Amino acid sequence: MKRSLLLGLLSLFAAAGATAQTLDYSKPILGTIIGIENDQNSPRFQPGGSNLPLFGLFDANHPKNTYDRNSPEWWDNLIEELQYSRVHVALPVSRGCTYSTAELQAQAGQVPAPDPYSGIGNSCPRVLDKLTAALTRNQVPAGGLHVGYFDDTAAYLPANGGAPVDVADLGNTLKLMWDRNMMVFFDTVPSQYWYRDENGRPLVVIWAPAGFFKNVDGSHTAQVNAVFNNLRWLFNNRYGVYPTIYVHRDWATQVPGLDTTLVQGAYGWTDPANGKASGFFTWNGAKMGTVSPGFRDQYRTDSAGNILYYYQRGCGTACREVLRNHGDTFKQGMADAYGQVDGRAAKFVLIEGFANVPESAGFYRSSGVDYDFPNQYLNRLRDWADPNPTEFTFQAEGSDYRTGNNLSGNQGGAFSNDDLDVGRLPGHGYYVGWTNQGEVLGFKRVKLPAKPFEIRVKTATPLDRRAVKVTFERQDDLQTDAQANLSQPTTTYGPWTMPIPNTGSSTTFQETTIGVFQPVPGYYNIKVEMATDGVGIDWLQIRETTPDCSNAYPGLENVVGLNEGSGDSRFLCKSHQWYSCGWNSSASWTINATSGQIVGDFRCDTSAAQWQPLTSSCSDGYSGIDNVVGLNNGTGDRRFLCKSHRWYACNWGGTGNWVTAAQLNQVVGSYQCDGASWLPH
Repeated sequence: MKRSLLLGLLSLFAAAGATAQTLDYSKPILGTIIGIENDQNSPRFQPGGSNLPLFGLFDANHPKNTYDRNSPEWWDNLIEELQYSRVHVALPVSRGCTYSTAELQAQAGQVPAPDPYSGIGNSCPRVLDKLTAALTRNQVPAGGLHVGYFDDTAAYLPANGGAPVDVADLGNTLKLMWDRNMMVFFDTVPSQYWYRDENGRPLVVIWAPAGFFKNVDGSHTAQVNAVFNNLRWLFNNRYGVYPTIYVHRDWATQVPGLDTTLVQGAYGWTDPANGKASGFFTWNGAKMGTVSPGFRDQYRTDSAGNILYYYQRGCGTACREVLRNHGDTFKQGMADAYGQVDGRAAKFVLIEGFANVPESAGFYRSSGVDYDFPNQYLNRLRDWADPNPTEFTFQAEGSDYRTGNNLSGNQGGAFSNDDLDVGRLPGHGYYVGWTNQGEVLGFKRVKLPAKPFEIRVKTATPLDRRAVKVTFERQDDLQTDAQANLSQPTTTYGPWTMPIPNTGSSTTFQETTIGVFQPVPGYYNIKVEMATDGVGIDWLQIRETTPDCSNAYPGLENVVGLNEGSGDSRFLCKSHQWYSCGWNSSASWTINATSGQIVGDFRCDTSAAQWQPLTSSCSDGYSGIDNVVGLNNGTGDRRFLCKSHRWYACNWGGTGNWVTAAQLNQVVGSYQCDGASWLPH
């Protein structure tokens, strides 16, 4: 790619147009567990056993394949992937801190000072100040990310000196569960980001008691209820609201008298030992599901807890392996967890787990062996979390297509360890640069509903006469992700070819609207091809739009070009209907035109399957040589020369005697023929 061009990502907020997510509580709420223990010293990535994240830190301070939560970029990437997936609740794993806030204050001035982030399994919730900083840095608005609390009770065993916590010792139990864990979490994560249920209550999810607590049984019902009653009272006393508490089913089954006014629901779990990656459980009238995209134990230990060896892919039942099966495991598991198998209706679905690298249960972007393409599991999660989307923002550095560049290696040295050239801007954010003509970025198997989407790109270039092409390729809905990866699309829409403005700098960005696309519902590959060298791209976005007729072609009932503006279809703004000429759409409001029918300044020619301009008037033409009138929605692919009533096409072989092929560098009006497109001159 060209080394002369960089482009920048300003902020994820600016790129994504982040807004508060409105939740529909009449449908299952999806909450994903997030491991936050990843750091440079943890044995997180084992060759053959882990699918490495696409994202990593690659600079002088970070060795390759570093996936380190101590870096601000780790949190930026996590937020971006969470927002792209549209999952409803993010549940960082909290294992407790070595010191409560009061204990840290009491030891202030001590030498050496206590480590405020110290805790079992690198998961002291005080580390979530890094999440808070990232939310601020990325300008995520209140409700732009919903955060809940997940208490990993397994940490209480080592925190209690290796002995199970006795629930009958209320003071010690609350010190570990409240002072050093839950209170630290909710003090650290700002309340505007707390997930709240339909009753406005923050969410607390607690893992199993087995092996980590003692006296959790029917004969200690009062003591167990006292723990939850005090947790609720302490929470309300500090934050002015009671929490909603969901617990692992073992609390409910081992304590038949568990007070249903204190605990609102209980969830089951997956059963990988028996090849099952989903579960469903009902308690206290609350129906809850659990699901994982796959699973594999990380390692085997001896009786002393020493790691003997790491499991490799294909270890089978010995490591409780459940293969992903190209997304089918997750698809089937979600149907079960939702309750679609037998008509059950889940209230909440707990998903394992967004950043779970070592157990092969993650949703992060990856090019690992268990992935068919990097965004596969983010897309599949989004299909369930947001089945009727209004907006997609595709970050260029997270592209599924990473082909066509002419230099090996990552010239920018950021984000990923492959050949896509990604750089880092000062502050935060990534960009794709060094692009060359024919290079393709894009996103695979994106599920789109039937609604008009405006296509937008954000680019930077210091060069004139640059362009990109955007194409939508529809594929059979019945194909799996793996089959679709190998098959040809059933229908191709586009390309939309768009001149990119000279922004004056490789780090000055401008948003450009390319056109509007009305998809037939289904799965699409979305490709962005560099039509010229030297185009830097920040993001591609499609967002629901109401067609704007303010810039319409004049004429009968105000006709606007849509679908690339190539003449395949025109939108009639007065009646908000499609008039298509030789092109059929499944939309119920599509009306097929007849040959010779005039709509606005266009006449239907069914033999050519196009709307052709009426040549009786050039009054609305572009000023310039011989009065050039734009068609193809003014993108420059075809221009009509009013003086001679002929088309001048740039590498386009139209039919009819009045079509003339333009020559390379030929100037018509304010456009010049450059390759296969008219570009501004």
